[in-house]
Amino acid sequence: MSELAVNALEQLPSEIFVEIFRFIDSYHLHKAFYGLNRRFSSLVRAYGMRYLDLAELDMKQCRTMLSDTDCSEVRTLKLSNKYTTDQIDQILCKDSYPLIKFQSLYSLSLESIGLFTLHSIIDDMIYLNHLQVLIIHFRSNLCEEKLIDTYRWLLNRYSLQMKSLKVLYLYTSESSTSVLENQYISTVKSSSINPNTSLKYLVLNQIPIQDIESILIRFPNLSQLGALVRLDPNIADYPSASSLKCCYLYIFDSDFFSVVNLFRQCPNLEQLTIDFDLIDVDALDGEEWQNLLESYLPKLKQFKLYMSLVSGTLNEIEELIQVTFSQNKFWIEKKALIDVKKPNTSAGVEMEIGVTIEFLI
Repeated sequence: MSELAVNALEQLPSEIFVEIFRFIDSYHLHKAFYGLNRRFSSLVRAYGMRYLDLAELDMKQCRTMLSDTDCSEVRTLKLSNKYTTDQIDQILCKDSYPLIKFQSLYSLSLESIGLFTLHSIIDDMIYLNHLQVLIIHFRSNLCEEKLIDTYRWLLNRYSLQMKSLKVLYLYTSESSTSVLENQYISTVKSSSINPNTSLKYLVLNQIPIQDIESILIRFPNLSQLGALVRLDPNIADYPSASSLKCCYLYIFDSDFFSVVNLFRQCPNLEQLTIDFDLIDVDALDGEEWQNLLESYLPKLKQFKLYMSLVSGTLNEIEELIQVTFSQNKFWIEKKALIDVKKPNTSAGVEMEIGVTIEFLI
């Protein structure tokens, strides 16, 4: 680039550079502009380091970035233990860049975090008065008992102390399903729950929940919910979930009537996705699902139902689908897409038969 072009570039008003900075990630912005001169360094420090994605950086790079950052102005922060198992802990320790310094933080994302790291920073986290989005990905090799206890503790603590939080996403890797197979977050008595009315979006991915009664009590204003759920057949009256508009549930070890008991309390649902492990092939009844949707979900605009069955033959299931779904006026008028996934028997093991029914209004 010629000296004339450089001079012309530097003559642009600062507002133009602030706009350009919006389209460049913080690392490359820092690498390209910081240190060129006093003006650019000042602009980068003031406007280019508000959205810090440090997940792909090693310890040295993270420290370099943060040393040139006014932590009190950072709005979004993303960290990861990708390069070192305790990298997040070392970066956020009290001698380096503790979370309490990030007083303007709006969104925080922590990837592959361990329990020790979480407990070491949690006291700082609750003082982030502007935090609205919290995403925590736990390592999948953690002890399942301690991990489940941590989930339970997190939900309770956030409902009590983090009153500005609107989005909470807690998850482990997909491969951790078997690790958590026999553990659940159990019900908490309603008398011991202090509701948090700020939380709108909750996702508990790969986290088995014994039932969601306590979730609905704890966060009464949820508009979106995603969870791995085992419904309690003894619960007939769930708390009202009138604020819920979007829901994705993976339901296992539950009967159809428990599903009805839950969703009859969700009259304003607009989007519903259910991944359902059926206990009995008799639950594969299009008329029963029709009654659920017509009776309790009048505002539903998008519906997807995936059912997996290990009982019943392929012919039996296809016949039930044909009679109760494909020839049913309700599903025909909805222009529902119906698909039966045949099991792959070449491996010589029993495989699930998958059924998908979906429509969009």
